[in-house]
This record gives sequence, C-alpha cells and structure tokens, in this order.
Amino acid sequence: MTFTILRKCCILLPLLLVGAKFAGADDAIRFPGWFSDHMVLQRERPIPIWGWAKAGEKVKVQLGDETQTAQADSGGRWQVSFSPRPVGGPFVLSAETGAKIRISDVLIGDVWLISGQSNMQIPVKKGTGAEEAIETSLDDKLRLVHIRERPAYYPMNDVNGQWETASPQTVPMFPCVGYYFARKLREEMKDVPIGLIRAPVGSTVAETWLSRKDLKRNKAFAYYVNKLDAMAEKFPEMKTNMEELGPK
Repeated sequence: MTFTILRKCCILLPLLLVGAKFAGADDAIRFPGWFSDHMVLQRERPIPIWGWAKAGEKVKVQLGDETQTAQADSGGRWQVSFSPRPVGGPFVLSAETGAKIRISDVLIGDVWLISGQSNMQIPVKKGTGAEEAIETSLDDKLRLVHIRERPAYYPMNDVNGQWETASPQTVPMFPCVGYYFARKLREEMKDVPIGLIRAPVGSTVAETWLSRKDLKRNKAFAYYVNKLDAMAEKFPEMKTNMEELGPK
C-alpha cells in the first residue's frame, strides 16, 4: 500500500479549485467549510484566502493588521492574497460586506497534507504506544483538520472540516502516521506551529489524486478517462448517484 505526506506551499487543496463546478448556496458571506477557529496557515508563502458573497459585492478581508479587498465574481466567489509571514499568531481572520464573519486563534506555521489509502486513516488509538501518546498529547501548536469524504463526479469548490488542537480528547482519532510525523516536527522545531490536513481515502490509487487535465496528458490514462466519460454519458444517473453516496 502506498501513502503520501506532502508539504503544501499554501493552505489550499488544488483539486477543490481546478474546474470547480458548484457555486455558493446563497448570498451570505462565508469562508470555505473547512476554514475554522484554530486553523494553521503556511508561513513564508503568499496566503490565499477565499470565500463567497453576493455577486458583485465588495469584500474587505483582514488577517491580523493586514487588510485586503476583493469583489465577488458572477458566481459569488472572491479571493485575496496576504503577504508572506514568519511564524506567528494567534490572529483573527475576518471578512465583511454588510455582515461580518470571523475566525479566531489562527496560527502561521507549516501545513502538511496527509493523504493516501486506508493505512493513513488508522487512528492513534489503534497504534503502538497509543496510551502514552494520548496522555502526553496536549500541544496547542499541533493542529489537524479532518476533510470529510464526499464522492463527486466533478472537483468540488468546497468541503467541510473542523480544525482541532492536539489534546487527549482529540488525538485518539488523529491519523497515526500523520500525528507521529507532526509530533516529531514539533520536537525539532518547538516554535513552529504544525497543521495537518487529513484527507486519505481507502483503496485509492495514485491516479485518482491527479486532475483530469494531467491524466489526459498520458495516452494510457486518457483512455480510461474517456471511457469513464462515455459511461457517464450513457448512464447520466451515475453522476447523481455518486454525489448522494457520501456525507454532506
């Protein structure tokens, strides 16, 4: 079985942005469903922040003492980019039009994507030395967001998730490999917050983590992408059924 631990240069999941099909559900200003209190943003890189509002509406976004502005496009989506920052926080991230939303306790550190197959889903409580690891797990600067699985035929522009800080109450369900990896980093870089994005899917092969565009560049993979498209055209209910399989 294969697994991947990839460092992200910024806190986003590219597959959620490329070819996104679904728009915001309403005109209320909002951040993505996996932006929440306790989130970690990547240090020393431009910081992209995005969300949705009423089409054409001007949005003021603030991270700490830095402010950026944007205008929602025809689909209601807006995006800004904040200057690269060193390790720091906690900060408040806010966005406002007429209404205002805010996220508290935001840290700047290193963000890592934990992905792969079912071996990357095994929780700490089922790993070797679990009892001791859980008892000594309290660490406000080690944080994780679990991306909930939701099957979809097309890349999605939003997913749900909640950031949590490491503690005996939360760590038992943290991914075992990812947690020990992050814990080792915290021991070696005590001043650097570590954020984990947990997004493994059991039984997936490497090709399923690539975009359609990249797959089609290879003749062998393009054959299977085209075959899938042909099947979906013949059985259009396949797309709808796929989206109804997983949790919202």
